[in-house]
Amino acid sequence: MRPSEVADRLDGAGFCDYEIDYAAGVARVYFVGRESVKKVNVSKHAVKRWRERVNPDAGEEQAAAEIERALREGTVVWEENEEGVMTQYVVHGDTMLIHAPEMGTVVTTIKVDFGFSEEINRELCRMQVEHILELGRRVKEEGARLAEAEREFDRELALIDSEIAGLEARLEAARAAQRRVAHVREEARRRYEALKKEHEREFHKLKYSVGYRLEALREKHAKEAV
Repeated sequence: MRPSEVADRLDGAGFCDYEIDYAAGVARVYFVGRESVKKVNVSKHAVKRWRERVNPDAGEEQAAAEIERALREGTVVWEENEEGVMTQYVVHGDTMLIHAPEMGTVVTTIKVDFGFSEEINRELCRMQVEHILELGRRVKEEGARLAEAEREFDRELALIDSEIAGLEARLEAARAAQRRVAHVREEARRRYEALKKEHEREFHKLKYSVGYRLEALREKHAKEAV
């Protein structure tokens, strides 16, 4: 297809102010005059899949331009970051584009197929996108509420932790007092037992003196004589 024919078909599809550079297996489509739009790379694989699944009549340049338009007009329904690589899933009609925004590259295109006619598939895809976006909105709102609640939880937990620390300090002080009292009691018991033994020893000095033993011996002999 000649460049003029490509331009005619792009113009007929509603494109304007564009530049196409198709080389090294990558079509680069750039719409000039739009400051908010950055240059987007469309991989050769994405072009191939678009021509197979979306528009078999499109040439490589036109397919790249259509992918660029779908990316710009589509809706980002999901983003994920795996090992530091960001991936966006962009839906346009019943087609999903896999976009690597950090590289500015559309990696591939997928025709969303629920097993019905094209019209029904497109409507189901629209409904599913709306449902996903609504869930995403709810996730964001709930995340904001959770973040606010987390701050309150942190505050309450900090107060409880402080109270626990105070109770633990009081408990440790009570245990230390308990140990001191137990030690004093044991010391008192030891002194008492020591005094009892001393008392008994001193009495035995009298009990087992020579005079006491002689008297005990006389009593024994007197009983035997009777």
